[in-house]
Amino acid sequence: MKKFHKTLSALMAGALTVSAVSLSGCRKEEKTTEESSIVTTAEPTEEEVLEDEAPVVEMNNTVTLTPTEKEALDLAEKLGVSMDEIHGEYELFIRYANIVMNNPKLNDYRAYALHLFPVVADHYNEETLEYFLEKLSDLTIENMVLEESSGEFYELDDRIWIDSEGGIYENEECYTTVFHELLHFTDAFLDGENRCNLYYTGERIAKEEDLTPKEWEEIVGIVSTNFITEGGAELYQAKYYSKTPITYSCQTAFLTGLEHIYGSETLDSLFFRSDSDMLFVELLREAGYDDPKIYEVITSFNYYTSGKGDVPKTNVRLEDVLIDLYEHVKGPSWQEDKVFGYILRQINSQFFDYVGCEHKALLNYMATSSDMWEITESILDQLDQGSNPSVLSTLSVIYLDGKPYLTTILQRPENIDHSVATAIIIDYDFEEEKVLSYQYLVHSYPSAIPGALTAGKELDERLESLKRDTTYLHEQEAYTVKSKEMQELYDRAAEIGNKYGVYIRLEETLPSSIDQSEVGSCKVKEMNEALDRVEAILEMFPKGYFDNFCYGYFTGFEIDLVRRPQSYTELRCSPQEGGYLFSIILEANGDEPEEQIDGKLLDAILSATEMRLRNYYENFENPFFTEDKWMSMNADGFRYFGYQHEEDEECDYGRFKEYVVSFDSMRMPSRDRVLLLKALLLQTEISDACLEKAEYLCECIREAFDSENWPDQTAWEKEIERQKTDHAAKAT
Repeated sequence: MKKFHKTLSALMAGALTVSAVSLSGCRKEEKTTEESSIVTTAEPTEEEVLEDEAPVVEMNNTVTLTPTEKEALDLAEKLGVSMDEIHGEYELFIRYANIVMNNPKLNDYRAYALHLFPVVADHYNEETLEYFLEKLSDLTIENMVLEESSGEFYELDDRIWIDSEGGIYENEECYTTVFHELLHFTDAFLDGENRCNLYYTGERIAKEEDLTPKEWEEIVGIVSTNFITEGGAELYQAKYYSKTPITYSCQTAFLTGLEHIYGSETLDSLFFRSDSDMLFVELLREAGYDDPKIYEVITSFNYYTSGKGDVPKTNVRLEDVLIDLYEHVKGPSWQEDKVFGYILRQINSQFFDYVGCEHKALLNYMATSSDMWEITESILDQLDQGSNPSVLSTLSVIYLDGKPYLTTILQRPENIDHSVATAIIIDYDFEEEKVLSYQYLVHSYPSAIPGALTAGKELDERLESLKRDTTYLHEQEAYTVKSKEMQELYDRAAEIGNKYGVYIRLEETLPSSIDQSEVGSCKVKEMNEALDRVEAILEMFPKGYFDNFCYGYFTGFEIDLVRRPQSYTELRCSPQEGGYLFSIILEANGDEPEEQIDGKLLDAILSATEMRLRNYYENFENPFFTEDKWMSMNADGFRYFGYQHEEDEECDYGRFKEYVVSFDSMRMPSRDRVLLLKALLLQTEISDACLEKAEYLCECIREAFDSENWPDQTAWEKEIERQKTDHAAKAT
């Protein structure tokens, strides 16, 4: 595990451009027109020194770069990444950036994932790096209306949801939320796939492999330090990006207390290592805690974090544990430590009053929110705040490059102003209670990648570069076997695939990602019936339609026919050599009704269509298709409800059902578009409002797809015309 090796200047530089609106220790009026960018010069690493004999490139007659360094810096400049963010990991940055740039599932958040690189560069493990990069290539970030949070990370799906009805919000909440969730992603996968699962038997905490059969029968609960997971994601988000925690104030303060006691390297291990649960247990054991007490600590802290589950029978205060750990490591003089005292008050002011304390001396550190505001205002009185926004929360301790600072977030205007500071960072002498220097943090927001272009030669050249050779889609050779009956089946699958430009896999040609032991032996009759259904659905689409799925990020569309149900039956968009392959698994066992096979395949094709549309239109500065335009075609007050309380969903659907084809359409905009096209192809009657949305969507498909050889009307366009004619006739 790598340690932090940034200087304070690099930390202040953050993920994006950072300027000092008020220079350290200077009054603002002394510098009113010129901003000072914070820069750092990285010292050469041992590896770089050893590469002195490698070819070098001269730059500005003063700096020499190896070809790899120049390639990385050129790429970084092109993508809006500063040199400070690379942290000397030039080769890794090239790999990382290429993965991010070519992952279509990152959607509008590709730039955010790119600016995650400094975290990865500082903490990656050589032995598990490949696993992490594989997960990065499969990561999905998408907008979803969320009821109880602004962001959610799902480890099993390798997916992040950001609270939004569509499109990215350029504000501080979105900025910190996205990086918080990306830190969860990093925490989950950076140290590899092996997990150290801990269980509590009622007497001891043990790893899964160390439990006896009798202990398995006596398991009381799983031991998982969720408070470190959430608090750590927010704290590292603050260290690298916002410079001040926004949420989980008690948890981030507790972890800052641990960093104060044990140092930054131990905190890194507690968050990024896959065995961090056991590491925390060991810290408490070393301090004299027995396992029943440790279980009480962890269950209490987890409850304070999520508020879910049963209230712990015995509540433990965060401050009491910090004091015990401090005394174990540093001795009994914690009351003389002003930084530690500030952290205790910081926690105390946000904590529950009903939880009693074990250390009587802690009563001297009891503080209310009002008390912390008084302390904050007394410190801010030593600053020239000028015209900068007012503070939004009390000052918090945060360690940057091994040194404690006081920081807080500032009020943001309703209309985003990129010149307005978002946080203040104070170098504070805790002993003398004196401000040594301070800086106002100004950051921009990650720009869309790839950058949108206006109509002209550059845009035309980019669109031309997205085209792929599709010849091979129509020149597939059938898999050969000895069985005549099976050979005819493989021949037919290849014939259909070549006709429409899709891959059809079955039996021996199924991808390795499908567990063959779960597929079942093939019955030719049932497989042929499945191919009949597949061909009938593919025939609904115009000639060359599926060639459009071999474009840009994408390499084609695959249909996998299996005999037994699989755990994942939705459209996949999986990284392959050279791009991302769309695929759908269909059951060919005779048990699934034809309409379900038809519906599942249609859903997959149209979901791929929706992704392909976004791939095309992300290149335009003024695209014909936008989420804003789509939303404008719904009623005033319409909103997509994502996954919220059922009664709210029913209420919204009842109000706006004329604008959607089904209840599920109101989950998210992309789902609305998929189900709208699906309804047309299945000749389902829809409303006039839906027909208007459908016409717009069909125009978008015509423009984004290569439709030169299409008929004057596709199947869905014919259905729109039929229904409009019927509606007009009924109206008269």
